[in-house]
Amino acid sequence: MTENLFVSTACFPDNTPLSKVLGEFEDSPFQNLELGSNHSHEKNYVELLKKYKFNYIVHNYFPIPEDNFVLNLATANDSIRKRSIEHGITALELSHDIGSALYTVHPGFLVDPISANKDSSNYDFVFGETSGIDSLYEKSYEFMIQSLEILIKRATELNVDLAIETEGSFNKHDILLMQKPEEFIQLFEHFKSEELKINLNMGHLNLAAKKFKFSRNKFCKLVSPYVSAIELSHNEGVNDDHAPITENGWYWELINKKEFIDKIKIFEFRDTGIDQIKKSLDIFKNKTRVN
Repeated sequence: MTENLFVSTACFPDNTPLSKVLGEFEDSPFQNLELGSNHSHEKNYVELLKKYKFNYIVHNYFPIPEDNFVLNLATANDSIRKRSIEHGITALELSHDIGSALYTVHPGFLVDPISANKDSSNYDFVFGETSGIDSLYEKSYEFMIQSLEILIKRATELNVDLAIETEGSFNKHDILLMQKPEEFIQLFEHFKSEELKINLNMGHLNLAAKKFKFSRNKFCKLVSPYVSAIELSHNEGVNDDHAPITENGWYWELINKKEFIDKIKIFEFRDTGIDQIKKSLDIFKNKTRVN
């Protein structure tokens, strides 16, 4: 299973240049990298990435644009939605240029965040007033579908898999799309598994299942035909901690399911050094097997 194991470069502190991150990983055991969303902007990403022999996959807000914005495929703001789609196309084209077989995008929010900053215990975006937000849901979902249709067309042309990430938040559940089983049942009415993949985020799943009181096992069974990657991190069911995996984590039974055994696994930890990631690798090797 370790040949399909990737490490997100978002493990480094926010705004760390990717050039520094790649240099740090060069002599590590980790040669499969997911290019994360929290770096500073640098020029000539293709040239930089091709200097190294890593295997890459691409995540959401990478490549980091020169002028920052919050990517939102579901926003009612036409300018932000257009820019989000354009960024997705840029990311797909970069994926093609560097040999990445997968680009994962987030489904978006019912309202646009006012800040991308984290506090000391949580990596969620910061939102303003959200009263009456339920009335925005149907239109936001429709905008998301329209945005994905455009990205799927370009992904197909480039022969790059496009995946949508499963979401989940205990405290910000009212502003997110794609948290609940019924949302994915509806998604599958629009897209086949050959057109759109799913990146199954175990940390988000833990939060969503707790808030909306559904079975994590049944959810995984529902989405399994679409799953191409699984993002791994640990939380205690309140905040999206992005902590390293643990020996006693609830997720091992699911990770070891036969339908997931050959899927890409991604360590998506935050503020975690390479030495700690090595410890997670040892745990991963000890806990993974075919059921």
